[in-house]
Amino acid sequence: MLKKIFLYTALLLIAYTVVLRFLPSDIDTDQSQWGTNVIKARDYILSEEDFKNVIVGTSLSTRLVTDSLGDDFVNLSFSGSTIWDGIELIEAREQKPKRVFIESTFVFKKTDGSLTDYVSKGFSSKLKSTLPVFREKNQPVGVIKGLVTKALKSGGPLASYDSVAVEINPEILEIQSDYFVEEYTDENYEWIFTKKLIWPLERLLDQGIEVVFYEMPLHPSFCESEVIKDVRWHIDELTKREGVSFLKVNNCEAYQTNDGIHLVSHSGLKFTNKLKSQL
Repeated sequence: MLKKIFLYTALLLIAYTVVLRFLPSDIDTDQSQWGTNVIKARDYILSEEDFKNVIVGTSLSTRLVTDSLGDDFVNLSFSGSTIWDGIELIEAREQKPKRVFIESTFVFKKTDGSLTDYVSKGFSSKLKSTLPVFREKNQPVGVIKGLVTKALKSGGPLASYDSVAVEINPEILEIQSDYFVEEYTDENYEWIFTKKLIWPLERLLDQGIEVVFYEMPLHPSFCESEVIKDVRWHIDELTKREGVSFLKVNNCEAYQTNDGIHLVSHSGLKFTNKLKSQL
């Protein structure tokens, strides 16, 4: 009986592996925010592609239209996460990029490092690197969801720059304002800018990797908050000292967000093109 079970299981896995080879490469198979992050992180770790430009950021940078930047760009920005996960993934991957873009806006957010550990360590990670059929992006429920979504998708173009203004609920702005309370980051500044950020930055530079820091647009009132001003000053001092570039945002009012911190789609495209023009 057990032999039959193992045999049928092996045959099903082989059959499903064959099916996966014929699936469209662009279907979205994620089933949750964590799942999306894991799929993106594992794809980067296991890919044999030579990514020359890597973006690391928070959920703010997920609004960048990476395809518009070029084929050799990959975006390691994760929703609900921090820049540190992207940096750790770069360090965990043997093949290094030529250039790394680091979002500075939410540099003060902390991480537990669980994402990189999950996709690069342990028996499960080794199994999934060897047998793609077990990877999160190939889970049957996600694949079915992706195929149905792709079939129903309108495929319309991205919204134009002149889309209708977005009305933001004042209560949402009030909630997001908690990020910009000065006491939230004061105790972390010295640690971040003298040690935590310096260590990976110097490791990247020592490997001949070019580093560029950049800001993401926010609601105008947040752009001028003391927290963002302090972060901007520290990053400015750091980049001058280390001889790396820092791309600042000086016109937040030109962009729209849906909650005060995340760009809507047309502003994401607009800022991506602005960023591209500065590279």
